[in-house]
Amino acid sequence: MVNPGARARPVLGQSGRAVLHRRSRHRICLHPVSIAALAGVAEHEAGLASGLINTSQQLGGAIGIAIASTIAATHAGTLLHQGAAPAAALTSGFQWAFWACGTLGLAAVPVTYLLVRRNELAFRPGR
Repeated sequence: MVNPGARARPVLGQSGRAVLHRRSRHRICLHPVSIAALAGVAEHEAGLASGLINTSQQLGGAIGIAIASTIAATHAGTLLHQGAAPAAALTSGFQWAFWACGTLGLAAVPVTYLLVRRNELAFRPGR
């Protein structure tokens, strides 16, 4: 018998949703980037190229986190010295960091289009 006042239990907990989000991010973002990066690489150099892609992604993520946390901490510290509330200072610091990361990401789009060598990505039969 079903209790009409009972609430439905969630199928996925918080950690299950996080895993699904992480997997969907990999499918949408990282796999197409890897495929595009390996498109012009010879078969015998594919392992080296894949390792370079992975290293670049890890190093880029570490540098990005360092820059974002530096911006957030510096701005929050400045606001704290001016007498702002700790929660407001921290929130404002995170906002500045997110704006900086977003601006950097948007600035990277035209640079990406300038650096792609289209002649190497063209389809070559018999390869």
